[in-house]
Amino acid sequence: MLNTVSIRLSRLLTAEEVVAHSVFGKTSNSKTVAKPKFDSEKLELVKKLAMEIHNEATSPQITAKIQAVQKAVRTKS
Repeated sequence: MLNTVSIRLSRLLTAEEVVAHSVFGKTSNSKTVAKPKFDSEKLELVKKLAMEIHNEATSPQITAKIQAVQKAVRTKS
């Protein structure tokens, strides 16, 4: 499922967008500034496409995979 999410994100968003945005738009702690939230239409499209391929997947599982892709992209940069 991680590969599916990664491919869908890379087709809809640039690597810069993936790194500069967050799924929820919330700060992770009190010492950082919250990143802007992803475009909701694009995020829902990624989730929808992933759920079509992986019928058993839940929205929280896909969200976790999106965050894993973000971390991988951030690490590469």
